[in-house]
Amino acid sequence: MLLGRRTVAHYVDDLGKARRGITDLVGRAPYFDEPYYTGFDVCRYELGVLPDMVSVGTYWAVDDLERERSRDWSASLP
Repeated sequence: MLLGRRTVAHYVDDLGKARRGITDLVGRAPYFDEPYYTGFDVCRYELGVLPDMVSVGTYWAVDDLERERSRDWSASLP
């Protein structure tokens, strides 16, 4: 069962620039800050920034990861 969206990750060309801009936007430093990932707590959701990619990812919370991994998700798609 999906419990809701938890993380939206944006891939950026310049992690330092994105880190500074988001810090200014949300008014606080990231709670997690490493060269491979920077995470901000924004209204109980995570806004993540990753270097050197070209898309956006959304991550959902689930109550039982193993059950959801074994689910045949294709049966749920139109």
